[in-house]
Amino acid sequence: MLKHGANMKSVTKNGWKTINSAADKGHVEVVRQLLKNGACIESATNNGWTTLNSAASESQVEVLRDLLQHGTSMESSNNYGWTPPNSAADKGHVDVVQELLKHGTSVESANNNGCKPHNSQHF
Repeated sequence: MLKHGANMKSVTKNGWKTINSAADKGHVEVVRQLLKNGACIESATNNGWTTLNSAASESQVEVLRDLLQHGTSMESSNNYGWTPPNSAADKGHVDVVQELLKHGTSVESANNNGCKPHNSQHF
């Protein structure tokens, strides 16, 4: 993709970058290539949604693991205070929450409404 001239720095009007979209859709190899070629691991959309938030929210465990191995922040939050554990717990992605816990994430992070991951209806 990149060797054929794809622009890894393209951005939508909402601030979605190539790496955000690849993480959201679970395109593991694309995420790996983007990281290998210098994509910003902490890339965030206009509302602060990071690549890790995207992977956690959509239960993209393999992408999530790669991002964590590359040192992404587990505690980054979007403009509404949602962290990756909040996003995963809200959608019932137990496997994602467990993976984040293995890497030392906090389940005490409350979003702007005061909800913590363990307050989710799924847990």
